[in-house]
Amino acid sequence: MRMDLPRWSWDTGVAVYGLMRAWEKTGDERYLEFVRDWVDGYIERGIAVQHVNHVAPGLAALMLYEETRERRYLDVAYQLAGYVLNQAPRTGDGGLIHRDDQLWVDTLFMVAPFMARLGKATGDDLFYDEAVHQIIIHAKHLRDPSTGVFYHAWDQSEGSNMSAAFWGRGNGWAAMACAEVLELLPKNHPRRRQVLDIFARQIEGLVGLQDASGMWHTVVDRPEFYLETSATIAIGYALRKAIRHKWISARYSSAADKALEAVKARVAADGSVGGVSAGTDVQPSVESYNSIPHEDIRAWGQGFYLLLLAEF
Repeated sequence: MRMDLPRWSWDTGVAVYGLMRAWEKTGDERYLEFVRDWVDGYIERGIAVQHVNHVAPGLAALMLYEETRERRYLDVAYQLAGYVLNQAPRTGDGGLIHRDDQLWVDTLFMVAPFMARLGKATGDDLFYDEAVHQIIIHAKHLRDPSTGVFYHAWDQSEGSNMSAAFWGRGNGWAAMACAEVLELLPKNHPRRRQVLDIFARQIEGLVGLQDASGMWHTVVDRPEFYLETSATIAIGYALRKAIRHKWISARYSSAADKALEAVKARVAADGSVGGVSAGTDVQPSVESYNSIPHEDIRAWGQGFYLLLLAEF
């Protein structure tokens, strides 16, 4: 199926990153040219960076730079990093605010893998350190200490986790972010062990909540809620990457394999990925997450699935 990508933001960022990974794995130049044309169009029009969500397409821009060594793609990356380091609002301990006075788990995937990849592309530890810092600060405020699973959000003003939901895709964002950063981070980085511990503890908690079908629920500890595809893809992707790198035990392979098979059953003949929930703000209650629509085809669902296939 064809993907229409009308804006520079988080949803399209996932889609173009998935396309770049598909090109990387298959060598099909159509994927590369689609993303190059898309990014070039935004460079010509000018990229407005006003939110952490606008950083997500930077992963694809960096992959274009790594392939072509054309300076304009690195300039885009520096523009995005400049926003993160110098303009984005922060909590008192340096966490990137997603909205109002709140940390959202979404931010981890939008920012941390990009910053780590920029660190690798430039050799500048500043970018690695920011990626790691965001994971550690978000874990400090969002992670449940008893299970390692992440809440959706934390409000600095209230000192609370708001609806206190263990949102499925949110846990996928966190798991993917940790896996991507660990893959890029130098082995001797002084805080690598902290990131690995956060990741491994979360994975342990999530695997214990996997449905018998191989899926995860849209709130992972609520088995009466609907089974959600993007959460399952994201967690399965993180599992497979971690197993391949031997960061976690191979005993988790069955969980990853079950996730893949369950997701494949939700993919139509034209490649459309079904059962992906809509964009999800922090909800007023845990029960409200079960009312988020999940019938339409979403750009992030398509991008997620390409990433999953590339990893398997």
